[in-house]
Amino acid sequence: MIHIVKLRIRMFFSKKIMLLLFVVFPLLFSFISLNYLKADDFEIKTTIGIIDADQTDFSKNIIERLQSDESLMVFVLDEDSGKEALIREAIIGLYIIKDGFSQAVKTGNTHRIIEVRYLADNYTAPGITDLITPHFIFDILKEQTILTVNRAAFPNNPDMSMQFRNRFLEHTILYENSEELELQ
Repeated sequence: MIHIVKLRIRMFFSKKIMLLLFVVFPLLFSFISLNYLKADDFEIKTTIGIIDADQTDFSKNIIERLQSDESLMVFVLDEDSGKEALIREAIIGLYIIKDGFSQAVKTGNTHRIIEVRYLADNYTAPGITDLITPHFIFDILKEQTILTVNRAAFPNNPDMSMQFRNRFLEHTILYENSEELELQ
């Protein structure tokens, strides 16, 4: 039995083409693939388009945060170029910050304040919303808290409302610093 195995191994190594096909090529391919996947510049970014119809500091702040996210490639577009980029599939989704966005958030009307457009056959775009939501949810929650407290505690006192707002914003954490928090 051992003689048969030794004979087969000798036959295998005597044929150079067999050696190339079954040993050298798989090793070479594995080496190249591993080096390519280990490279630092290998990263996949989700490409989205943003239309800022609100043009306020509030919306610009959100766009800056989106652009600083390493997992996103964000293009700020106008309506026409956004539609064109979506049709060409240069972007996965088009997120429209509607006119009056910041005012709507401050007054508590947060229903449908950001419109999302994507192609019908694109099944990943709705999931991308989960990636961008953290970039503006803190601001919305802060404004909702201020609005709720002001309605309950200071309904007829605009000065106290403004003082509470300023103090609350002064002591709340910024989104940029929230990643440093650790739950204990």
